Amino acid sequence: MYQVNTRLKPIRLLKASLLLLAMIAPVPSALAQEQDESRALEEVIVTAQKRAADVQSVPLAITAFSQDALDEQGITEIANLWQSVPSLQFTTTGNFTSGVVVTLRGIGTDVTTSGADQGVALHMDGVYLGKSSAALLSFFDLERLEVLRGPQGTLYGRNATGGSINVISQRPHEEFEAFGDVLFGNYDHLRLRAVINGPMGDRVAARLTATWEERNGYVENLWPGGGDDSHDADDWGIRGQLRIDASDTVEILASLYAAETGGVGPTINPLNQHPAATLVGLIQPPPLAGTPFGVPSFRPAYAGALPPSSDLHAIRTNANEGTDQQVSGAVVTVTWDLESVAFKSITGWFNNETDIFRDGDRTELDLYTKRRVEDASQFSQEFNLTSNSSGKWEWILGAFYYSDDVSDKDTEILFEPNASIPGATGTLFSFDSNIESTSWALFGQASYSISDKLRGTFGLRYSVDEKQGQTNFRNIEDLTNGLILVGFPQSGAYKETWEEPTGKIGLDYFVNDDSMLYLTFSTGYKSGGLNINSPDQATFDPELINAWEIGSKNRLADNRVELNVSAFYYDYDDLQLFSVTESAPFIQNAASSKIRGLEVESKILATDSLSLDMFVAYLDAEIKSFVTKDPADPPPLQVLEDLSGNRLPRAPEWEINVGAAYDWDLNNGRLTLSGRYHWQDDIFFRAQNDADKMQEGYGTYDARLTYVSSDDRWRVSAFGKNLGDEQAFSHLLVEAGLLGSPVNVVPIAPRTYGVEVGYRY
Repeated sequence: MYQVNTRLKPIRLLKASLLLLAMIAPVPSALAQEQDESRALEEVIVTAQKRAADVQSVPLAITAFSQDALDEQGITEIANLWQSVPSLQFTTTGNFTSGVVVTLRGIGTDVTTSGADQGVALHMDGVYLGKSSAALLSFFDLERLEVLRGPQGTLYGRNATGGSINVISQRPHEEFEAFGDVLFGNYDHLRLRAVINGPMGDRVAARLTATWEERNGYVENLWPGGGDDSHDADDWGIRGQLRIDASDTVEILASLYAAETGGVGPTINPLNQHPAATLVGLIQPPPLAGTPFGVPSFRPAYAGALPPSSDLHAIRTNANEGTDQQVSGAVVTVTWDLESVAFKSITGWFNNETDIFRDGDRTELDLYTKRRVEDASQFSQEFNLTSNSSGKWEWILGAFYYSDDVSDKDTEILFEPNASIPGATGTLFSFDSNIESTSWALFGQASYSISDKLRGTFGLRYSVDEKQGQTNFRNIEDLTNGLILVGFPQSGAYKETWEEPTGKIGLDYFVNDDSMLYLTFSTGYKSGGLNINSPDQATFDPELINAWEIGSKNRLADNRVELNVSAFYYDYDDLQLFSVTESAPFIQNAASSKIRGLEVESKILATDSLSLDMFVAYLDAEIKSFVTKDPADPPPLQVLEDLSGNRLPRAPEWEINVGAAYDWDLNNGRLTLSGRYHWQDDIFFRAQNDADKMQEGYGTYDARLTYVSSDDRWRVSAFGKNLGDEQAFSHLLVEAGLLGSPVNVVPIAPRTYGVEVGYRY
C-alpha cells in the first residue's frame, strides 16, 4: 500500500502540474483589469543577516511568515511548517525520544542520541537551541518566523549546514493590547491562547503570552486496557517579556519561557507484518552468543501477535505509554546604539527535561518496554558589533560561546523468557551516560557597494567544538538471577575536539529597485559527535559542505507579483547517517554526496480580491560513494553494500505547493475563503533505498473560511486539514535485528477540522 507505484507517479505529477497551471493561467488577464493601485503585496522585514532588511533585498533563499500568515495557514507549531516551505522535511521521531528530525534540501540528521546535533539550526529569539525536542512546543504571538535555506556558515555557523529556523517573538510596546482565541476541533480538540501587553511605567513595557491545548490522540489503540490513544496533545506554554529603555541609546529585553507537554505523545506504528525472526539463538551476535543469554530458542518473537492494522492510525499496544517534557528558559538581550555602530549582547539559558515510556514491540504482547529519562541544560552568549552608517560598507563582527550538559538514562526490559532456561523472566538493558559540549566561534561579515547596482559580500567564521562523554552504567542483566552479562562493556570515557573555518563569498546585482540577482559560494560545518552507547564506534566525524547558489528576487506588476528563483549545487562530505544496532542507536559517516536543486516561489495579487501563492522544488540528492553494512541486520547476516548512486534520505525529487485566497467585502466585515494543495514525490528514509521501506508520492488538501469584523475585533474561522484523509508516513525506523528488524513509521495526521474564534480588545 505504501510502496512505490511507478505507473501512478507520472499521473500524479501531471495532475499536480495541471492544477498549478490552472491556478496561474488567469493571472495575466486579471492583472490587466482595472485595479486598486493602492493594493500591493506585503513588504516583509527580516533579520536573517542580523540587521533589519526587506526580505527581497537579502541574497538568501528565505521563506518568512508573519503571525497573520501563520494563522491563515493554520501553522501553530514548527511541526505544521514543513508543507509551506520548499525542500523542508519535518517529523517527530516517535520512538525512544521526544526529538524531531528536520532536513532542508536533503541535509539534516535523524538524531535520537545525546551525542549528536541537528543539521538545521533552531534559534529562539536569537538563541541557538541545542535540543531539537524544544521544536515540538507550540508557538504563538510571533513577530515573524524565518526559514533560511542553505548552509549558514558565517552568521549562524553552529551546526547550520542545512539552514536555520529563526523564531522571533512579538516584542512588548507602550500601547495597551489584549487579544486571544479559542479553538474547537475533532478528536475533542480544545485550545486557548491569550496575549496581554502594556506599559509598566516610564520607559518600561511588558508582554505576557499563554497557550493551553488538549486533544485526544488520532492513532487509536485497539487493544482493550492497553493505554490511551497516541499522537494526542496535553500542552501548556507561557512567555513573559519585559522591555526596559534604560536610556535613549540602551534597551534591555528580558524574556522568560516555560512549557510542558504530556499525554502519550507521538509514537511509531508497525508498517507491515511482524517479522518472524527468533527472539534469541542463532541471530544473536557476540557477546550474547555462547552465553546463557544466547541459548538457542527457535520460537518466533511475535508468535501469537495479531496482524498489524492496515490503518496507519490504529495500533494494538498493551503498555501504558506516556510522555512528560518540561522546557524552561530565559533570554536577556541588551542593545546599545553608539551612533556609527550598534552593540548587542544575547545571553540565553534553557533546560529541557524529558521522561518517555514506550511499548517497545508495538504489539499487544509482553515482549519488551523501554524508557528514556533525559535532562539537558544549556548556556549561550553572543556579542555582535554592527555598523550603522549608510555608506558603502556594511559589516558585522561577533563572538559566540555555547555549552550544554546532557544526562541520559535508558532502560529496556525484554520480558520474553528464553524457553531453554527454566524460570527465566526477562532481561534488562541499561544505559546511563553524560555528555558535555562546549563550542565557541569568532565571525565577521562585510558587504561593499561597488556601484549603485553591484554589491560584494565576504564572511568568515572560525569554530571550535568539544564533546566529552562518560558511560556510567551499561549492562545486560538477567532479571531472574541478577546475572550480569560478562564481556559487555560496562563503562567508558570519550573526548573529541573539532575545529573548522567556514565562510561565504557573494555578489549581488540590483537590476532595478524591484529586481536583484545574487551568486554565492559558502561553506558549512556541523560538529562531530559521540556514539556514547556504542563503544566500538564511539565517535563520528563532522559534516562539511561546499555550496554554490545563484538566485533572483523580483517584484513585478507594481508590486502585485513576487517571483523568486534559486538554483544550487552542494558538495557534501562525511554525511552523518543514523542507524540502530543490536545494542544502541548510533551515527556513522558516509563518504560523500552531491545535491543539486531548483526552487521557484511566487506570490500573486491577481485581482483586488484574489491572491495566489505557490512553490515548486526540484531536488537531485545523490550519494556519490558509500560502502557499508546495514546495521539494522543481525551481524551474522550483514554484508558490504555499495550505496553509491542512491538518493539521500528525506529528499523527494519533486515538491509542489499551491494556495489561493478570495476575499469578499461585506457590510460589516470581510470574508475570506482559502485553499491549499501540497504534493511531494517518493521519499526514502534510509540510505539503502529499500523499495519496501519508502513512502510513495502523495498530496494533501487544506481549506479555511474566515470572517473578520469591520473593526478587526472579531475573527471566526472554520478549517479543515488533510481533507482527503490521505494515509502516509513522515518517518520510518528499522529497529535492531534482536526482534527481526521490525519496521515502524510515524503517520501524518488524518483529516482534522474545527472552528476558531478570536477577539481583540
